[in-house]
Amino acid sequence: MKERPSDTTVRHLSDIRPSCVAYRMRMLSRVISGLYDEVLAPLVLAIVLGDKAEEAFRQSLLGSQGSLGVFFSNTLVSTIMILGLIALFWSVIQQGYTRLRGATA
Repeated sequence: MKERPSDTTVRHLSDIRPSCVAYRMRMLSRVISGLYDEVLAPLVLAIVLGDKAEEAFRQSLLGSQGSLGVFFSNTLVSTIMILGLIALFWSVIQQGYTRLRGATA
């Protein structure tokens, strides 16, 4: 005898109501932003663009035969890379600057 599925069983993705999915996504975003006390946009960008960025990075390294010089080969590219590295390490730079200012004062 076959068991009858309960009313909460989802057989297909189309069985889920869009409002239910939107509500759960909003709740998830509130939990994540509450835990990390940050804006959710960078997390979403990382999830959406992470795979493509990694694939492009690998292709660039394969094309340059493993040399990182390809990321600094042009003035425009070098400027963008340097700005990106500064943004990546900004908190460390800011802490070092604060320590230096506190030591000299």
